[in-house]
Amino acid sequence: MMTSKDGTAEKLLGMHWLIRLRWMAVLGQVLICLVVALFFGIRLPVAILAACIGFTALSNGLLGYYWRAGRDGPWVKPLVLGGDIVILTVMLYFTGGAHNPFTMFYLLHITMAVILLPAWGAWGAVALCTAGFWALFHSQHVLESESGATCCSDMTAHLQGMVVAMVLTGCGVAYFVGRLTAGLRESRQMFELARVDGENARRTMEVATLAAGIAHELATPLGTIAIVSQDLETMVGETCGNSSCAADARLIRQEVERCRVIIEKLGRTSQTPEEDSKPLDWNNLADLLSGYVSDPVRERLEVRVRSSPVRPLFPQSRLFQCLSILIKNAAEAAPAGTPVTLDAEIRQSRCVFRVSDEGPGFPPGFEDRIGEPLVTTKAKAGGLGLGLYLVKAFVVERGGELRVDAGPHGETVVEIQLPLVEHAS
Repeated sequence: MMTSKDGTAEKLLGMHWLIRLRWMAVLGQVLICLVVALFFGIRLPVAILAACIGFTALSNGLLGYYWRAGRDGPWVKPLVLGGDIVILTVMLYFTGGAHNPFTMFYLLHITMAVILLPAWGAWGAVALCTAGFWALFHSQHVLESESGATCCSDMTAHLQGMVVAMVLTGCGVAYFVGRLTAGLRESRQMFELARVDGENARRTMEVATLAAGIAHELATPLGTIAIVSQDLETMVGETCGNSSCAADARLIRQEVERCRVIIEKLGRTSQTPEEDSKPLDWNNLADLLSGYVSDPVRERLEVRVRSSPVRPLFPQSRLFQCLSILIKNAAEAAPAGTPVTLDAEIRQSRCVFRVSDEGPGFPPGFEDRIGEPLVTTKAKAGGLGLGLYLVKAFVVERGGELRVDAGPHGETVVEIQLPLVEHAS
């Protein structure tokens, strides 16, 4: 439930708990009347009290119906609370007037008005309670026991009753305010989650726009470079005395093709889990991954796969692209020459990949933002914050989990856990 400028969440929560509290009031009034009549033997105007309690129950049922139907207006709560104050005054007037210790309940109604109504409504409730209390002093109705003795007319009996009334009023205030506060706190938390989701959606749109722009702007120059490099590779045998010229031209063409593939994959973040899923040769993971990692990084990479007869289903190109991103990031973060490790195992119903390095780790607080688009620790080095975004998009799409942790020796560890979808052989 989101909170808008006009306090929609507070209004809805307030009405919800007002209805619940009025049902509790109906039950409490019935119980108090029964206790007073049966255990204390005090005569009560049963017809009047039954009419008041019945009216409260009926009005609350109608209030709940119209509220669920979305037909309540700004006038409903002031009318309901004002009516409750009038009903309370009538019940007190015919059961001892100002001598009735349950005049304390006026405070509960004022508290509810302060929370649920605008300032004018709260002050109106104070004025109405004051007028009601003043009317009680003109009541000629006294409480009598079955023997005809007057009850609660002396100060001692009145004060004793006030203790009970204070406890009940305090419980009502504590319950109503506590539940309403908890509901508002929950609504604010939900609003914050919705805000974060909206911010992530906005960033996702930015990434999609950026990817489309990159593909559009680079398609033509990359195509030109690819054609020229191919022609250059054909002609160098006749014009270049150095045999490495052909290899250099071939490398240019290969790298151009690699750029084209990267740009193409940049926008592929909404692929369904089943699309292009193939059984993975788990025990041959290191060889399959080697084609996605550059030679300098491959020299530092140590792949440790815990063997398993299981052949999980994955869209393999995207899986290896994500693992290569993590491995490349680890190699760039770690000191030159230090190893980068990939541990892979099938643990119960999950495939777990752990990439660790001996780098300085992520800055404090970055773990909470890992995978957000356009958030990077390599801004000065030209990083765009798209690598981990692609990884997290893939992991979330597969129903998995992305974690950042520190290993037992202080190394940085990025772990991917993906649900195991086993190939039925």
